Amino acid sequence: MNKQSIAYHARHRWHLAVAWILIAVSATILYWPGTSGPFIFDDIPNISDQEAVHADSVTWSSLQDAAGAFSSRFTGGRPLPTITFAIDHARAGGLDTRAFKQTNLLVHAANALLVLILVHQLLAFSQSVPGRLTSALETRSEHLLFWAFAITILWAIHPLQVSTVLYVVQRMEMLAATFTLLALISYGHGRQRQIQGRPAGWLFLGGSALLAGTGLLAKETAALFFAFAFFLELTLLRFRTQTSSASTILKAIFALVFLTGLVIFIAVLIPTYTSPDAFQGRDFTWQERLLTQLRVLPLYLSQILLPLVDRMPFYYDAYPVSTGLFRPVTTFLGGLLIVGLLTLAFWLRHKAPLLALGILWFFAAHFLTSNLFNLELVFEHRNYFAILPVLIALTYLVSCLPLASIRPRLIGIAVVALFAFLTLIRSATWGDPLNLAMHHVAINPDSERAQLDIGIIYGGMSDANPNSPFYQFAVNAFENAAELPYSSPIPEHALILLATTAGTEPRSDWWRSFIDKLENRPLGAQSQRAVRSLIMARLDSLPIDDRWIATVYHTIAKREETRAALLMPFGSYAIQFGESRLDAAEVLKEVARTGADDPEQLQGWAQQLIDAGFPDAASILID
Repeated sequence: MNKQSIAYHARHRWHLAVAWILIAVSATILYWPGTSGPFIFDDIPNISDQEAVHADSVTWSSLQDAAGAFSSRFTGGRPLPTITFAIDHARAGGLDTRAFKQTNLLVHAANALLVLILVHQLLAFSQSVPGRLTSALETRSEHLLFWAFAITILWAIHPLQVSTVLYVVQRMEMLAATFTLLALISYGHGRQRQIQGRPAGWLFLGGSALLAGTGLLAKETAALFFAFAFFLELTLLRFRTQTSSASTILKAIFALVFLTGLVIFIAVLIPTYTSPDAFQGRDFTWQERLLTQLRVLPLYLSQILLPLVDRMPFYYDAYPVSTGLFRPVTTFLGGLLIVGLLTLAFWLRHKAPLLALGILWFFAAHFLTSNLFNLELVFEHRNYFAILPVLIALTYLVSCLPLASIRPRLIGIAVVALFAFLTLIRSATWGDPLNLAMHHVAINPDSERAQLDIGIIYGGMSDANPNSPFYQFAVNAFENAAELPYSSPIPEHALILLATTAGTEPRSDWWRSFIDKLENRPLGAQSQRAVRSLIMARLDSLPIDDRWIATVYHTIAKREETRAALLMPFGSYAIQFGESRLDAAEVLKEVARTGADDPEQLQGWAQQLIDAGFPDAASILID
């Protein structure tokens, strides 16, 4: 390498560092107001209520406990993020949300550096594609860093990212993206070496697979690396190597990965998620979920392209389900858009490879979460990586405009300023619990979760005083949630606990509505959470009426889908409250019957009863 080349690379690294510092500082300024905000939604069970991540100090034992804090069916857990939660807890001396959110912001800043490197790499690859249509994005090598900077800062400060960066539990998604980005950079570097005939190409490719595998310890979405790499080959790299044998081996590896994934999908995933009980706790079927994604994916695109704050409600529990291809008709129209974009991508993959790559990567990023898995229909954080390919495609289109060279830059500056303004507004809203809850209710009044959030806040402000105006505000919010179509029993559960805590008698119509929902609506996760919370509150000596608790037990015990894990708390309750209206032996016999297919679980509960001094009760479970 000559002196001129060395000077160029040193200057490039310096420019890269300056660009990243500008992006990191901008993101920090914009997101910082939101770091004072609360834990929200899934933060509660995974962090606030998860004792395994409440480390007092960073020790090997505490980190081991934290590593097992999250159970995942396919990867065995997500130890990387849960370990970092424990470190945050130890560092902050408790559940100080600012410490957790600041760590998220640090991860986001690190990811911005990786995005900057990756985008610059992609633009450089694009310059070497034969037969492509050139654009201002690819004409001069010295301008590549500017375009990479423009794309990266838009990705880093995009308003849609607020609900990932400031939603602590989504560190799982962010860390999975960290390793996916590292894997793509390593893959690109290895492929560049192969194309140029330089050594160690396969070493970097092997390293990319290891990085992606490590990302699985954060979240399963890291497995999408292989789809990203394949579409990178299909558009920019095209399996080019110095030798035909290396190209053949590369194609064979992708074919093997594809066939392995196809076998797993057909033999394991399809039977699992199309079985009759796979969606038992949902108010939609797997077919309806797939149909609804034909509308969800265009929704994501629209939010990325037009990220107005009022179009990002965070909670999507009121999002309507598609029950047929034309019910509603936007399902069909969304399907046409998706097919059209994919067709365009394959048609233009040689002439406009960056545009094609952007389209293909967007859909690849949603391959898991918009598939038949038993997941919620919509979540904004699923676009954390997916925003990037859309911005790449959009920037490519802008660079093709027949305007003077200064115009695209002016457009970019205007868009950056708009994004920064919208992100700052949304971040500031996320920084205050009451403002955030009021905002969510205002833009999404049909959301049960939004109504519950504001009710919980008002309940806390009432200080359990039924004469406080905030008490009535809380009651109103919970009742509004309870009256929503297809709402869960959680609003009634909240009303019952609010009244009992305040020393007043819960209204009988609240109890009747609670029972009716347990009897007639899907016994999903929210319903089960409401039942367990009610029993735990009674076990903690909250004076909840035992007659109603007995009615709750008999209501859920007669449902065929009820599992032993939901009934076992009633056994503990019946043992502790001998004067109650439930017979402990009867409850434990029902637990043993419904849990007969899992004797290990029954043995564990029996041991807990023995340890608590109830050997006779334990014998009922295991006899």
